[in-house]
Amino acid sequence: QGYSLFNEQVSLSPSTQLFIAKDKANNCVMLKRFQKDGNAQNLAKFKTIIELQRQLEIEGIAKPLSNDETSDYCFTTFSIDQDTRTILELSSNTNMLLKDKLSIAISTCRLISKLHSQQFIINSIFPQSLFVNSNNEVSLFDLILSSKISAVSKVVHSNRLNKQNLMVMSPEATGRMNRPVEQSSDLYSLGATLYKLFCGKFPFEYDDDMEMVHAHITKTATPAHICDPSVPEQIGLILAKLLKKNPEERYKTALGVLNDLELCLQYFNQEQLIKVFPLGKKDFSDKLVFSQKLY
Repeated sequence: QGYSLFNEQVSLSPSTQLFIAKDKANNCVMLKRFQKDGNAQNLAKFKTIIELQRQLEIEGIAKPLSNDETSDYCFTTFSIDQDTRTILELSSNTNMLLKDKLSIAISTCRLISKLHSQQFIINSIFPQSLFVNSNNEVSLFDLILSSKISAVSKVVHSNRLNKQNLMVMSPEATGRMNRPVEQSSDLYSLGATLYKLFCGKFPFEYDDDMEMVHAHITKTATPAHICDPSVPEQIGLILAKLLKKNPEERYKTALGVLNDLELCLQYFNQEQLIKVFPLGKKDFSDKLVFSQKLY
């Protein structure tokens, strides 16, 4: 199709990959490639998501530039800055400034908040799916795992393990807790993703999938500021709240996380020091949520 692939970025699933590529005019593009597998439903979903991204007026959701199709593949291209990197790639940079990490975290929360406000459960908040440009602005190029919250049920159930985001999967998303997957699941994945950004490692790291699932359900992650002493305590406390096993104990909204992180950046810019303050002072949800606990 005239594209020159030079850097595979993310394998979103066995059938879908993202690449950095050059087009015929030598422009840098993000290329999403979907391999047809004979399943008409999968193909229809891929095309539906592409059209959804075209229509969404949300800064940070990449809009398709063009679509091509062969007998074996569907291709979609997006504009991208050649310096764009994933959070996964950036997390290995030990020289990244705390200010830059905070800016990336704030941009991520802002994007999640906008999607949540339109009743999406994203289900794809993980370090290799979030792309950061040279201005520390975060973008999503794929919403294939996203679900729209039903006006009736308000929840989506998941009973499958997705290997792509097992490192950041919420306890309820493992399908082992008999609990619905709601927007709070995205906030747990956000906490694990930002833990990787600030600490250079995930909250839990096991080679065995079942050990990883068990850890997400039962183990408490080492606080980020203890795992890495260069991480301010206040940021460690924010991440710990996001990583609570019980969804009701996490932040209620991405906007609440955003406000706390912006306050951290404000303190850092003013005093080069982030002091400890009460969490979630502006964390209010307009949704009525009932506890799952039986009394």
